[in-house]
Amino acid sequence: MQRCIHCQIRAARRGSLCWSCYENQAIRALYVPPAFEPDFYGGQDLPDEPTPACPGSPEKIAVLTARVEAHRALWHPLDGRGG
Repeated sequence: MQRCIHCQIRAARRGSLCWSCYENQAIRALYVPPAFEPDFYGGQDLPDEPTPACPGSPEKIAVLTARVEAHRALWHPLDGRGG
């Protein structure tokens, strides 16, 4: 069983946070990538701003397109997750 790197309860992935810790922005800020996901952004600079747009929405696709054109990482750790 994989453990949360903050509270040590069950986490979804090795070296990651559990859902409760991930949802707490103060805790999540302590473990901002690349500290616990070193290859997630492919060594590129993070985007300047997160987007609240839901995955798959036209707004999100436009943001991702702009990030590609600017040679930035596609994902920001605080991007909207939908819901």
